[in-house]
Amino acid sequence: MQVQCPSCSKIIQASEADAGRVISCPGCGGQMQLPPARIEAAPAAVDQGAMPAQGQGETKACPQCGETILKVAKKCKHCGSFVLGAAGSTVRQGSKFSPKARMKRAQAGDGTTALVFGILGLVLCGPIFGTMAIIYGMGARKADPNNVPALMGIILGIIALSLTVLLGLMMVLKG
Repeated sequence: MQVQCPSCSKIIQASEADAGRVISCPGCGGQMQLPPARIEAAPAAVDQGAMPAQGQGETKACPQCGETILKVAKKCKHCGSFVLGAAGSTVRQGSKFSPKARMKRAQAGDGTTALVFGILGLVLCGPIFGTMAIIYGMGARKADPNNVPALMGIILGIIALSLTVLLGLMMVLKG
């Protein structure tokens, strides 16, 4: 079966024996769960009075969620997964992600947010922006330790806070 890594989009070949197991992507090292083994769908009952359109009466099981879909379907209407042709393997998830996947995707964007807050904190000498840069950066680094924008945001946030403290001390000492 072929699956596409949700992190790096690399197409991975996996054996049918590994169906349903969690594997690591050889490209990025991210973990993903392979779709369950294909389940052959029972033939759909055909109404004697209505003839289905060409290819519409044939069904198969979605390789991602196991629900019955049309054999000609390119995308599962139940889980949103895109389906390859005759092999019936999943290419990539659609827009419906699990809460855990949505949280991981949101945290991945926090690195850029941390960088923006760090720059704002540095330019405006704002302790709030510096603090937010550190908070967002730490969250993003927890989700992905190699997130460079998050690290830069943390560093800029620390510099912004340090400058704010130094400016405050200078003002107090100057009188």
